[in-house]
Amino acid sequence: DSFTDIRSHWSEDFSGFSRIFMGQTRSACGDSNSLKVKEAQRRLAEDFNDIILVTTNDLDYIEGASDCHFTFDNGYEKLGDRMFRLVDKEIYGASAYDSTIYTPMIIDAYLITETTLIIETDAVNLYDNGIDVNKFSLSNSGGALINSLSVSDNQIIFNLSQEPDSNVNISYDGLGYGASNNSDELIFNTNTVDGISIVCFNEYPVDTSLESIWSDGEWSKGIPNAQMSAVIDADYNTTALSGNMEAKDLTVESGKTLDFDSGTTNNVIVHGDLTINGTFIIGDNEALVMPNNSSNVTGNITKKEKSTDRNDLYDITYWSSPVISLDAQISNVFPGVNLNRIFYYDQSKSQATAPSEPGYWDVWQLASGDMIAGKGYAAEGIDSSVHSIEFTGVPNNGDISVDVVYQDPGNDFNLIGTPYPS
Repeated sequence: DSFTDIRSHWSEDFSGFSRIFMGQTRSACGDSNSLKVKEAQRRLAEDFNDIILVTTNDLDYIEGASDCHFTFDNGYEKLGDRMFRLVDKEIYGASAYDSTIYTPMIIDAYLITETTLIIETDAVNLYDNGIDVNKFSLSNSGGALINSLSVSDNQIIFNLSQEPDSNVNISYDGLGYGASNNSDELIFNTNTVDGISIVCFNEYPVDTSLESIWSDGEWSKGIPNAQMSAVIDADYNTTALSGNMEAKDLTVESGKTLDFDSGTTNNVIVHGDLTINGTFIIGDNEALVMPNNSSNVTGNITKKEKSTDRNDLYDITYWSSPVISLDAQISNVFPGVNLNRIFYYDQSKSQATAPSEPGYWDVWQLASGDMIAGKGYAAEGIDSSVHSIEFTGVPNNGDISVDVVYQDPGNDFNLIGTPYPS
């Protein structure tokens, strides 16, 4: 509120000003609480769009002089150069500069696995010159420590010693109070002499929900994995380049479509619970894989299956249902197919071992009623073309038991089918 008041008075005194350039101080002059000041400066730049924060964290100060004054060459002069470029671009519209003239700001912090923490910045790229991990610290972590870090694109990736508590925070003081002038220990937005180090921050909250949301064509916290849940909050269409989708839990929101029907061999792998409030389509070549037999499954999928090329109407295709459906009647699953040409195999109906023996063909019984999970069915098609079937229902998961018949080595055939959407 105090800053808002001051800012209001500035507007009165300097009518029409459009930008405020604020330097984020470097720890100095014996102030052990300077990181709190840096955090306040960062938050002002976060809250007000017309404030541009300029770090001084990587500037040299005169050591031994209470650490209160910058040197000229790598201090005041460099700060002046930074300010000049920003003013030239922001006030006078100069086009000769790119985004590397701005201090890289933190925009998010979250876990992508139980022991992998990501800090995301607004920089295009980051460069690590050998930074000491101790310049970052965790609080409320429940004993979790930072083992190592690396940078990739605009992210800083931390490997933790254990899963942190849910209210964990992370801080970064850069060259803190009493530190020597060693900017090689920082992270910059370029690997040139004009590189600018990342902003300092204090107790930035870490999102430990381990959930990434698909929206506006991207994942909110990167590609999900076996330890991170996925929420489909916008239509998602798989491609050959997108590969498998793997998640701890998977939720498809109402009105949204998860479409894995693109002729790829991509799989959707769900290690936990599957909740489908929208539409989930799996193509003939794609599959849903659920390694955990006790996963909870809510909602319906549509699994598309196709026969191989058929020579004529009377060619038989073997089928098995991958779903539990309220509409599993044979006649509904195979519309247009002659119901007298849909069979299941029952070895107990005959002990004949050769076509010439009486009752040899009695093992083929006309199928009726609902399709049974794990049971194989043989059906003709509608015509001589490829036969396509869509199975809609709750996907089967866990152990599926199927009775089989064994009479003797010459009578031990059974027709079973995979009960899963693979």
